[in-house]
Amino acid sequence: MRRVKTVEPADFYFEDFEEGQEFPVLSKGPMMVGHQVRWAGASDNYDSEFHHDEYVAKAQGLPGIILSGPLIAAYLLSAVNSWIGRNARALRFKDRNTGSTMPRDMLAFKGRITRKYREEGGCFIDIDCHVENQRGENTTPAAATALVASREDRGNPFERQNAGRREEGGRAPNPPSSKGEAKTEGAASEIASALARMVGPLGEPEAVPVEALAVMRMAMAVEDFDPIHYDKEAALRRGYRDIVAPWPFLALLQYNSSHELAPFSFGLATVHGEDAYEFLEPIVAGDTITVHAAVSDATLKEGRSGLLGLVSMERRFVNQQDRLCAVLRTIVIRR
Repeated sequence: MRRVKTVEPADFYFEDFEEGQEFPVLSKGPMMVGHQVRWAGASDNYDSEFHHDEYVAKAQGLPGIILSGPLIAAYLLSAVNSWIGRNARALRFKDRNTGSTMPRDMLAFKGRITRKYREEGGCFIDIDCHVENQRGENTTPAAATALVASREDRGNPFERQNAGRREEGGRAPNPPSSKGEAKTEGAASEIASALARMVGPLGEPEAVPVEALAVMRMAMAVEDFDPIHYDKEAALRRGYRDIVAPWPFLALLQYNSSHELAPFSFGLATVHGEDAYEFLEPIVAGDTITVHAAVSDATLKEGRSGLLGLVSMERRFVNQQDRLCAVLRTIVIRR
């Protein structure tokens, strides 16, 4: 693997942030298919060929290659991490895909603090952020919450935050919803029934090892150059057990398990709609992460271009110490 020039994050504390504060705009582009290929390699997912093959994209009714929504969201999460600095940790991140990113698009990552507050367990900031292209379109609205160390704190606020979550590991995903059972009249009823049958566990839990090179490859793909993702000594100095996986690494864990949706009986393409993350315990090189996956809801709706299937999934990521590291709730759209 090529040598990476790392950049130490800024040394901010809770007292340095203010409500209404706007973060520096970060620019990226022109976006190219190469960005998508690096992401596909890092997440080990080449299945959605319309992300890198123009012929396939147009055959599925798309205007051309569309870069992966989770890739653009991963860039935005990396921007959040750079804005909040080394003394903070993202706890929640939720993004929606409201527009497409095409090759040669220019992107601007923008964010502002909407709330700054103290609660039992630490100091927090809420962030409203988004990705804007050269046409002024907001393609990826998102929100994040971060736990931030205070200069007044004694001890490690991150350890206090995690202390109440040590017993949550291994818990099954939320019980399936019954919304997918709704009756739909006419020809769509068969499709609605097929969607309803998707609700439930996606196979058995699967364990996936976390390898240092895979961690570095993902950090490079999302252009997160914090040394804790590349250098064990740097990670140890910051209080981690080993090289730290950037949170987009959850995509690799997801695609390295065999939790797949049943084939759809309608539509041409499946696209990402929304992701909501909870980050509870850092994942580091040497961990073994067990992925628990289930479909919690599946419904049929009428869209502008015809029938749309909305499938909600939940994945829980539990380490070898039976500690819940992260929860990912995803909505995909079949069109």
